[in-house]
Formats: sequence, C-alpha cells, structure tokens
Amino acid sequence: MTSNKPRIRMNLSSEPVRNRRLFFAGSGALAAGILFAAAAGGWLLARVHGRVRSVRSELVRLERLETDARAEIRTYDQENEKFVKASKADVDRVNEVIERKAFSWVDFLTLMEEALPGPSYILSLSPLSTEKAFMEIKFKVASTDVDELKRFIQELEKLRFRPIRVLSQARGDGGELVSDIVVGYERRK
Repeated sequence: MTSNKPRIRMNLSSEPVRNRRLFFAGSGALAAGILFAAAAGGWLLARVHGRVRSVRSELVRLERLETDARAEIRTYDQENEKFVKASKADVDRVNEVIERKAFSWVDFLTLMEEALPGPSYILSLSPLSTEKAFMEIKFKVASTDVDELKRFIQELEKLRFRPIRVLSQARGDGGELVSDIVVGYERRK
C-alpha cells in the first residue's frame, strides 16, 4: 500500500543540503549584510575620528587663545595699575587745588582777626595740608610779650582751632616776640 502522504526523513545526513539555493542565498545575504555593516561602521568610525581630531585641534587653538587673552588682560591690568599710581599725585594735586578754591579764606581771616589781641599782627601765613573739611595752616605772629601770645592762643581755642602747636619763638629786630604757630582749622558750614 502506497500512501500519498509525504515521507518524513529522519536521517538528514544522507542529503544534508537539499535546498542549496535557499541556503546559499540566505548565507550570501547575511554575509553581504555583515560586510555592508562593517564597511558602514568603518566609514562612520573614520568620519567620527576625523571630526574628533578637528575638534581636538580646535580645542588646542582655543586654549592658546585663552592663554593669550589672559596674558593680555594681565598686561592691561598692570599698565592700568602703573597709570593709576603715576596719575595719583596729579589727581591729588588737582583735588587740593579744588579744595583750596573751595576754602573760605574770608571766614578764616575774619576768625583770625577776632582772635588777635590789639597790638599783635600776622607776619606770614601758609597752608600746609588740606583734607575735605580740615586744613592745617602755619603762620608767624608778632606780639609784644608772652602774655599777649597766651591770650591769642586762648582765643584760638575758643574759636575751635585745634590742634594748636607753637613751633618756635624768637625776638624780632624791633623787640617783638615772633612765634611760629601751626593750627588746624575745620571749615564750618
């Protein structure tokens, strides 16, 4: 009896590759896919490696630029400090001139005149230092005797001239007592 059922073969070793075309086509497609993937990966790797190399060279260039910029900033800072130090004296002189122009000599001399006893008189007067609201002034005063000088100093203290320092005393040609005095004068508003 013959049946129409297909026969199942259990021993594959007798005909190992019955569908050779399908096997070769699948193997070839797989190999071609692997080769294509390897080629694409190699091309991609070469391209990325080239970009990495260009990025690294750009980073090196930027680091050099940053170093140069920092050096230039340091140079400018040093030049600026030198300029500030060099111009400080000029600025201070200009500020002193402005302060002296703003100083009310009329008020100061009026107070000095009020403090001077009758026969005493001022021989010379010169400002020593100025600050915003304070000026130190050196002057020579001629008085008849020590008591008159003491009265003058007491009057200066009453008018808030501080500090008052008598630097030297000597007798003048006419027998008057000549004293070098330094006073501090604070401007009143």
